[in-house]
Amino acid sequence: MAAELLKTGRIALAYDIYLGGFLAGMVDLEARLNGTDYMIRSESRTLGILDFLVGFVGQAEVAGKANDAVIRPTRYRTENLWFGNKRFVSNDYLADGTVRSKAQPTAAQDDRVPVPESLTRDTIDPLSASFQAALNAAGKDGCHGTLDVFDGRRRYNVTLTSLGQQHLDGPFHDGPTQLCRVKRKRIAGFSTRVWLPGLKGPPWMDIWMATLRPGYPPLPLRAEADIGMGAMVVHLVAVDGRKLPPGNLP
Repeated sequence: MAAELLKTGRIALAYDIYLGGFLAGMVDLEARLNGTDYMIRSESRTLGILDFLVGFVGQAEVAGKANDAVIRPTRYRTENLWFGNKRFVSNDYLADGTVRSKAQPTAAQDDRVPVPESLTRDTIDPLSASFQAALNAAGKDGCHGTLDVFDGRRRYNVTLTSLGQQHLDGPFHDGPTQLCRVKRKRIAGFSTRVWLPGLKGPPWMDIWMATLRPGYPPLPLRAEADIGMGAMVVHLVAVDGRKLPPGNLP
């Protein structure tokens, strides 16, 4: 199952993010699996004009268990800089499904209504949700399911729907891909602040996924969404780690 899908034990991917055709951000991901233990780490930041407006730099890491293609995080941490302010989240997942969470700034300082404990039970973090989505896509039903996500501040559901196959011609894959539509349903904990005029959460995101190497689950090659300030397009630019500066497509 999960261990069989990651025989290599390590995946390192790099993505560039474009907004309205301009380079706006980057994300580097690394996933490791040792038996049923998994670890995922991400580093991300804004670039170009979006970096001037927002100035986001972030790191996140999760560790957990992958049993029978079901992901169970045990510890999630994230730190970032956002509009010049330092922020962090710490989630610990207990055996009874309880999530012990700390965040700075607090919900009150962040103009949020705290997420009640009843809504955080049996949830997973965003990185684990991405891993679970990849494992779902590797199953016989392809991209499907609803994931209950709590990122330490916000509680939302992610729904995955298959849109069938579509050919994609790219540097890492030339052939059929799974086209997956991802929708997010807000549940609780979202800020009332207007962080950036015109910027909004996309109602959906389309993701093209394919198996790049034997033993890998299907991985995102490209993603598209409308975030209110124009089309956002995400490109996979490196496998086995970033080799070129952001903005240099292979």
